[in-house]
Amino acid sequence: MLRVRYSRETQPRLGLAISKKHARLAVQRNRIKRQVREVFRTNYDALAAGDYVILNRPAAATASRQALSESVAALLKQAAKTKSPQ
Repeated sequence: MLRVRYSRETQPRLGLAISKKHARLAVQRNRIKRQVREVFRTNYDALAAGDYVILNRPAAATASRQALSESVAALLKQAAKTKSPQ
């Protein structure tokens, strides 16, 4: 899940809310965070200024690397298409 709050003053910033409820092991939570940060870094230039907060779902803990990366990339691309308020 992705939440976005657009801002005129800041660069795109990433916030991660990876809960123990959906990813019990620290190894799982850290893997999710690493992959999300990498996808955010590669899509950084296409994003509007604002705060992007990613929340995990139960399936993220067991998702493959490719599936998780594609899912996050799709969310970010959808957010990039959304116009920021002027």
